[in-house]
Amino acid sequence: DNNDAPYNNVRRNKNEQHDEPFINLLDERGLRQQDETAHKNHQDAQLFKLLSSYVRHSKYQELESKMNEPDYDLPIDYAGGGDDNDDSNAAGNTLLMIACQNGNKRAAK
Repeated sequence: DNNDAPYNNVRRNKNEQHDEPFINLLDERGLRQQDETAHKNHQDAQLFKLLSSYVRHSKYQELESKMNEPDYDLPIDYAGGGDDNDDSNAAGNTLLMIACQNGNKRAAK
């Protein structure tokens, strides 16, 4: 029966049960990376929405406080688009553009 060695893991009976799948097609590491990326994009979109509101409504102290937090990492050229449910920045404006459109020199600095 040495000729059957390559086929030892093959199910001979369709009702036969195995604890592990024959081939694991699930890329758990890739799925985890996708989830982390989607979560980060969602967080960035929510932060951008908040900062955009601060800029539009001249809330300089709140804006400066948020941007000076140690874990603040929103890129300066971020223009939204990370959250499919948010149309607040459909034009693709950055925070600087929003500040300039609203005449907020202090926020633009």
